[in-house]
Amino acid sequence: MAPPRATEGPGTGLNLGSPHQASWLRPSTWAPPVVTFALILALWEVLALRDHYLLPTIGSVVNQLGRYPLTYLANGGDTLA
Repeated sequence: MAPPRATEGPGTGLNLGSPHQASWLRPSTWAPPVVTFALILALWEVLALRDHYLLPTIGSVVNQLGRYPLTYLANGGDTLA
């Protein structure tokens, strides 16, 4: 006897679109923004490495944020106020 074939739908084990699953767990929800963000970071890094006068590298931005977090929080608060 052949094993049963999986088809989409209720009770088939393929619950990718299950209404009981939280929407943020579905790859169709979180994958597009994650891929877009990764592409923006990659483009930023390529531009920063080609012309260091145009943009700082991501590593230098992270180092500055880690070194002076209160300065950035205060300035961000001023910007949002």
